[in-house]
Amino acid sequence: MSTIIGTDGDDLLVSTAENDVLIGSLGNDVYVVQHDHVTVVEAYTTFNPEMGDVTLASQNTARAPARGGSFAPYFTQDGQSVVFLSRAENLVIFDSNASRDVFIKNIATGDVTRLSTTSLGQQANRGVSAFSMSADGQTMAFLSTSTNLVADGVQNAINEPDVFVKNMQTGQVTRVSSDGLGGKADDVSFSPVISADGSKIAFASLASNLVEDDTNGSIDIFVKDLMTNTLTRVC
Repeated sequence: MSTIIGTDGDDLLVSTAENDVLIGSLGNDVYVVQHDHVTVVEAYTTFNPEMGDVTLASQNTARAPARGGSFAPYFTQDGQSVVFLSRAENLVIFDSNASRDVFIKNIATGDVTRLSTTSLGQQANRGVSAFSMSADGQTMAFLSTSTNLVADGVQNAINEPDVFVKNMQTGQVTRVSSDGLGGKADDVSFSPVISADGSKIAFASLASNLVEDDTNGSIDIFVKDLMTNTLTRVC
């Protein structure tokens, strides 16, 4: 079980494998516990109904529970939405990639949107294993082995993850794990973390071609400046 407190201190996100929290739960779900104070966290983690409202976040717009594990929940800064990973294929229509995707759920309206799509809104042909959101929720960095997320003519090797960034306002998806000229990383990249203002993304990589004179044959940490499209090895 894992928990995250919202920025306003009134809501708690809980990811759990228990299937008796809400009727209809299938286990491995994400819940939102809502209350006007958080003085007794232990009560929330046991889902005492007298302490506040418990809402299943990993369900579709019709309130059907996700048919697949959901995890890694994240509150948007305004506390109005929950972003999470899920293997479920019934959270949105036309989800047929049989892979983990990133979804966002509006707590008030119940609307669910898949975020890990191409710039044209098409589904990724492979899964997402990690994501990181800017503070305002407008930019998302994520890790995927998909080969169809960007149309740059460069294909991922099978099971070789790359770091991507998506602009939520325009829908534009860009490969982050590339050199300054757009050349794709020649080895795996992982652990993306985006800055609060969404301008920079740090990630780890085994690639040797992202910067000049990378001959150590080891994992390095890089920072990509999205404003200038420059990449720096920091350690």
